[in-house]
Amino acid sequence: MRRIQARLFNDPNSGFDVMVASDAMGMGLNLNIRRVVFHTLEKFEGTYVKPVSVSMIKQISGRAGRRSSEWEKGLVTCFRSADISYLKEALSVNFPRV
Repeated sequence: MRRIQARLFNDPNSGFDVMVASDAMGMGLNLNIRRVVFHTLEKFEGTYVKPVSVSMIKQISGRAGRRSSEWEKGLVTCFRSADISYLKEALSVNFPRV
């Protein structure tokens, strides 16, 4: 099902130009994404809420504007203005190259 949805989303003539997804969209799909909007930067973990990890924010944000997409540069923002500072902080973190 994920592959079918990805194919529809990537087809510019399908009419599917908005995708609402969980954090799983950051894993394993090549999508033609220009913009990522985080609804929240908190994640429910069964019995408690915690901030979305920096690595997950970077992984999901990296879906916008990939080399293989129509857009070389992507846009990333948050739905809630209260999350913007954490988003900026997370995106500024440089991980060591492996």
